Amino acid sequence: MSHFTNDIKFGLRMLAKNPGFTAMVILIIGLGVAANTAIFNALDQVSLRPLPVPKAHELVGIQNVHSLTDEFFNYPLYEAYRDHADLFSDLIAFSETTMQCRIKQEVKEISGMAVSGNYFSALGILPAQGRVYSPQQEPDTATHPVVIISDRLRRQQFGMQSDVIGEQVVINDRPLTIVGVTPPAFTGTVVGWIADLYIPIGTYVAMCHDTIYRDNWTWINVLGRLKPGISREQAQASLRVIGQHLKASGLANAYENLHISDGSRGCLLGAANDLFRPLTLFMIVAAFILIIATVNISNMQLLRVASRQKEIAIRQALGAGCWRVIQQLLAESLILALAGGLCGIVFAVWLDRLICTLMARIGSVSMIPGLDLRVLFFALAASLATGLVFGLAPAWQMVRRNMVPALKESAGCLELPAHRWNPHHLLVVVQVAIAVTVLICAGLFVRSMIVLNKVDPGYDTSKLLAVSLDGRTFGRPDARRFYEELHKRIGGLPGTEASSLCCSIPLCERGSGRRMSHIDGIALPRDDRSGLNFEVVSPDYFKTLNTPLLAGRHFSARDSLHAPKVMIINDIMADEYWPNTVPLGKQVTLGGFQTSITMKVIGVVKAVKMRSIMEGERPMAYLPLAQDTRFTCTLLIRTTQDPKGLIPTIRQEAAALGPDKVCHVRTVADHVAGLLFPQHAITIILNILGLVGLLLCIMGLYSVIAYVVKQRTREIGIRMALGAEKRNVINNILLRGGLVSLAGIGLGLGLSALIIRVLETQLPGLQGWNKFLLHGVNLWSASTFVVVSFLVIGTAMLACYIPARRAAKVDPMEALRYE
Repeated sequence: MSHFTNDIKFGLRMLAKNPGFTAMVILIIGLGVAANTAIFNALDQVSLRPLPVPKAHELVGIQNVHSLTDEFFNYPLYEAYRDHADLFSDLIAFSETTMQCRIKQEVKEISGMAVSGNYFSALGILPAQGRVYSPQQEPDTATHPVVIISDRLRRQQFGMQSDVIGEQVVINDRPLTIVGVTPPAFTGTVVGWIADLYIPIGTYVAMCHDTIYRDNWTWINVLGRLKPGISREQAQASLRVIGQHLKASGLANAYENLHISDGSRGCLLGAANDLFRPLTLFMIVAAFILIIATVNISNMQLLRVASRQKEIAIRQALGAGCWRVIQQLLAESLILALAGGLCGIVFAVWLDRLICTLMARIGSVSMIPGLDLRVLFFALAASLATGLVFGLAPAWQMVRRNMVPALKESAGCLELPAHRWNPHHLLVVVQVAIAVTVLICAGLFVRSMIVLNKVDPGYDTSKLLAVSLDGRTFGRPDARRFYEELHKRIGGLPGTEASSLCCSIPLCERGSGRRMSHIDGIALPRDDRSGLNFEVVSPDYFKTLNTPLLAGRHFSARDSLHAPKVMIINDIMADEYWPNTVPLGKQVTLGGFQTSITMKVIGVVKAVKMRSIMEGERPMAYLPLAQDTRFTCTLLIRTTQDPKGLIPTIRQEAAALGPDKVCHVRTVADHVAGLLFPQHAITIILNILGLVGLLLCIMGLYSVIAYVVKQRTREIGIRMALGAEKRNVINNILLRGGLVSLAGIGLGLGLSALIIRVLETQLPGLQGWNKFLLHGVNLWSASTFVVVSFLVIGTAMLACYIPARRAAKVDPMEALRYE
């Protein structure tokens, strides 16, 4: 222990003598550790961290295995399984939702959850204040509405008020009494969704004014807690039997094939699930950057230790063994690593806040800023591993060398063989190769973003505004009336060219569709399940989008609820089903409603992109809004000026109609930018990491060339004394640096080609996860390789030129007296 203490004290003194070197190493380690720690923290929250509840390992998720659209339950189905599932100690139901709330005269939209009465008791959550719901009180919650709030909401809305029990929250003009506050660590059971309000399901259904939430709409997540000694396989077999029994007893929508999954982390929000792969990608790239940083510091350490070769030789001559010397040098490296790790944790806190903000904007994923003990342990482990690598390699390199020349007075520095590549060069080659690989991957994403930004949806999004509400808690009949009145008011505003109502905002990445059971003139096989995507719109919709009418007429007031059912189709559908014919008057029957509906084609419009900027040419139909009262509306407005200038006026008009309603107003161009923001974020982060890697490897190359110049100072002086020109000296040093850079570029190009080959085989699956990924990019285009190669060789030559120019200014007389 005394040796170790002395090594630490001596290491601190040695590092204090070189403050510039020490600060540079700590900064490099800090940046590398910070990037890895912050990204690991995000990955941990999204995919790894268990729920903060007792015995989380006993929780299991229950989903239908047949399709993603039917993985949820409706409430009667949940109750049936809950009452019959004997192998579970409890089954809980919950669903994430947003709620427009008024708290102390302030109206805002708050994320929340509708939960079953046994939600908190089954999870084992005890309230920080008040009480939680109980199954016995659940029937009363519809008539006596209550709510439980999060500790975060309590602090945000009630400040220093310690006791909030009995306070009221108003949702949909209905006051709810606060009866409890959750513990600070509990944020709900949906990963990526921080719930601040917990409403009983009975209260939630009553507020929605819509029976489909109870009878036909599958919207509930289910988690179960297994009884001790029960395996997942036993529970799954039991649920299969229960499903068959329920179906035989008359519950037609009971599932016979349910899947039991790990529920210790809760249920994954779709957007959170989508973030797993990009976060994994960032983690891999950040690890590469940490490797570059480690290799760079290892190189700097080797040069620094080389300057201490005489000290090390004397230690060995006085009897110090190899391990004793390594221990001393390793102690200095671990001091640097721990200091860099602490610096990295400070940086990681800031990066974590930035990532949380980005995640919320990318996919409506909420994350809690902060690093827990698991993440801090990861940061510490990464720092120590880095210190061991960059400390052990140079130390081992030094103790294996013959130190006899170092004991001579003439030996000023370690002589590395000039006729072959030394470890410095090999380490720089590795750094350059990794930087080239990261930059080429970043370049591919840049080219993909250029392609995506040039996509034309078929209409100008820059002058379009979209106004929407959360129809789930606003009550759909009320929402329809609100939109219709707002539509009338907006239509007369200055700067408004056209306005219309529709089911969803253009390019919303979702929409409605039904199976076609009959098409005039087409013989459909009995088992044919051809689907038709459609949009529900008001009469001025096509005028608002500036979509030309190719045949027939637009919707009008005569296409009312009780009038004959009609539709307008795009030219792609017309050409596919009725080629070389004007399809006016043709009939299409759509199934999937409560009853099949037959509609007559009254018009044909030019095809535009409706669901996604990525969609190709596909059939699309438009139904009149007046003939379908089930869909929540979006108000679409085309302006003659900057649309953002109308937003305050629209908010005022909306507030006049519904003071308690939170109205979302945004441009369609901003909406599209939001869809592409994940790709922008990936591209920006990859480019930043690539440039950081390039900077680190250039620093490594500079340090090697500077050391070579120092090593060859006497030789350069002799050459110049014998008549060598400065130009030849510079060219000789640039050649050495250029060869090292070219070797690294060659290795990096080979590694990039290998990665691209893997991407090429996996791209269809990756694009199934993210359709925007590398869209429209030729992965083997030479331009990306050429640009990155020239960028790296150019910056490398600049890094080599500075020490080369210094070498050319060597005074031969001073150089001959150098040693």
